Amino acid sequence: MKRGLLSTFCFVAASAVNTASAADLPVKARYTPPPPVFSWTGCYLGANAGGVWGSASDGWAANPLPGAFHGSAFISANGSNTMTGSSFVGGGQIGCNYQAGQFVLGIEGDLDSSDLSGARDLATLDFAFGLPRTFHSDFSERWLSTVRGRIGVTFGDWLVYGTGGVAIAKLSYTDTLLLPLAGTVDTASVSTTRAGYAVGGGVELALSPNWSIRGEYLFVDITGPDSLLNTLPGEPLAAINTTHELKQHIGRAALNYKFDWVR
Repeated sequence: MKRGLLSTFCFVAASAVNTASAADLPVKARYTPPPPVFSWTGCYLGANAGGVWGSASDGWAANPLPGAFHGSAFISANGSNTMTGSSFVGGGQIGCNYQAGQFVLGIEGDLDSSDLSGARDLATLDFAFGLPRTFHSDFSERWLSTVRGRIGVTFGDWLVYGTGGVAIAKLSYTDTLLLPLAGTVDTASVSTTRAGYAVGGGVELALSPNWSIRGEYLFVDITGPDSLLNTLPGEPLAAINTTHELKQHIGRAALNYKFDWVR
C-alpha cells in the first residue's frame, strides 16, 4: 500500500516537472509568406482628368503682287497672331506593359474630351493707305487622342517613365477680314481632324497588385490645317493664305486597373 502511494506521488511530481520544463521552451512562430513582388506586366484600363493650356499660332500671308491689295504687308503682319485658351480635359486610356528587371516597356492609347478654344479681334487703320481693317480669328478643339510608347524604371512600387507618339485632334479655325470702305467681308472656316506628335512623362504608384495611380504631363504639337481667304471675289490675286499650329500643355491624373496575364 505504501509502495503504491509512493509510486503515484513520484509519477505526479515527474509530470509536473516535465510540464514546467515544456512551458519554458521557446514557441516557434507561425510562418508568414512575404508579400508578392509587384509586377507591372499586364494590360490595363483607366480614367483620367486634368487641364490643358493651348497656344494657337495663326499666320496670314497676303499676296504681295501689285494689284492684289492696298497694303499686303500690313494685312500679313496684323492678321498674324497668337491665341491662347485653357480647358478641362477628361477621358479614358487603355494600355499594356511588360517588365524586364527594373525596366518597363509599354504602349498606351487614350481619348479625351476637350473644350479648348480662343479668339482674337483687331480693328486698326493702315496709315500708309488710310484704310481701316478689321481682323478676326478663332480656334477650338473638341477631342484629343494619343497613341504612345512608354519606357520607365521602377523604384519599389513606383514607376518613373517617359512617353512619346502620335496625337490626333478635332480642330476648327476661322479667319475673317473686313474692309469697311469696300464693304467686303471674307471668311475662311476649316474644321478637320489633324495629326501631330505628343511627348511627356509621368510618375505612377502601385496601390495594390491591380490598382495604380499616376500624374502625367504631355506636350502636344499639331500643325494645320491651312485655309485660303479671297477678299475680292473674281480677283484671284486678292488672296490670303493662312497657316495654323496648335501647341498644348496637358497635366492630368489617372487611375488604372491592371489585368494580369501572368502570376
